[in-house]
Amino acid sequence: MVIGQRRRDQGSATLEAVIMTPVLLLCVALIVLGGRVALAKQAVNQAAYVAVRAATVTPSSVQSAQGLAFAAAQAELTSQGVTCHPVVAVDTTGLRRPVGQQAAVTAVVTCVVPISDLLLPGLPGSITLTATAMSSVDVYQEEKP
Repeated sequence: MVIGQRRRDQGSATLEAVIMTPVLLLCVALIVLGGRVALAKQAVNQAAYVAVRAATVTPSSVQSAQGLAFAAAQAELTSQGVTCHPVVAVDTTGLRRPVGQQAAVTAVVTCVVPISDLLLPGLPGSITLTATAMSSVDVYQEEKP
């Protein structure tokens, strides 16, 4: 009886390995996806902060503030290793206020991060991440022509 029982168990370890390998690979891929999305979200948040600070700290015109914000966000995302083409929207109405009044500038950075290289079935080709940051404008800073 012991010999017959061993014959029925033969190959069960191989079958378990064949079934569990794809499940384990899927779990690893999901962990990598979660890490990639978390790091990209953190980089987009930092890019929004850097963009709004570039627009408010540098005394300049409204047009150059928007250009500085875009360049700063692009540089930050590149330095963080995030591959995307960011869309940076800067609300610079705070730069047009009269000197002595409090105001703020807001930057919204949107980035489409590709995830299709993970080769997981059912996943979209990319994920869109958006971050918003706000910074106050120096009360005594005036717009330069």
